[in-house]
Amino acid sequence: MSEIKAKRVSNYELFYDLVFVLATSSLTGLLHGEHIAFKEILTFITANCIIMTLWMNETIYLNKYGERDFLDIFTIIPSMYLIGNMSLNFSNDFEKTALPFNAFLTLSYVLIFLQYYLRGRRIGFNEDIKATLQMLASYIAICAGATLLVIFKLWTNDERMLIVYIIPFLISFFFQGRMSHSPINFPHMVERCQLITIIIVI
Repeated sequence: MSEIKAKRVSNYELFYDLVFVLATSSLTGLLHGEHIAFKEILTFITANCIIMTLWMNETIYLNKYGERDFLDIFTIIPSMYLIGNMSLNFSNDFEKTALPFNAFLTLSYVLIFLQYYLRGRRIGFNEDIKATLQMLASYIAICAGATLLVIFKLWTNDERMLIVYIIPFLISFFFQGRMSHSPINFPHMVERCQLITIIIVI
């Protein structure tokens, strides 16, 4: 049996994780208030799912295809900026923050899509990259659609609209059979998951 060589966690991956300290602290604000009802609890749960899905998609890319080169560095830095600004727009007041939140979320997925696309151009578009690009394209279409709903004032500004953010989770199941888990570097993934767990708990 060949020995699995662990991929070292890079410094910019650690800085990327620090953005989620800001996101986690912003999330706690959703449950602070005089009146905590179903809307606040549902918003808190949905927002947690959103940021963890972003983190997981970025982490899987870095684990499978990250090379610590300029492509990775110059895409993860703006990703940190977008997620940081998105986390500042976690709010139970959908009317006030829906537009910037949806816009930053859409652009965050665009950057992950760009990472896979540019890496695919360098190493070849295998079936795993193709399936991931199609999945991310569906995420972008949904988030961009939500942004347009806000712009054209079709967003209802209540908890019913949170279903929009659940749709990507459902779509991802249709792509699981086409995605390969063999490129995953298990020691690197374990270390990343340990780090994000420590950040969230603290």
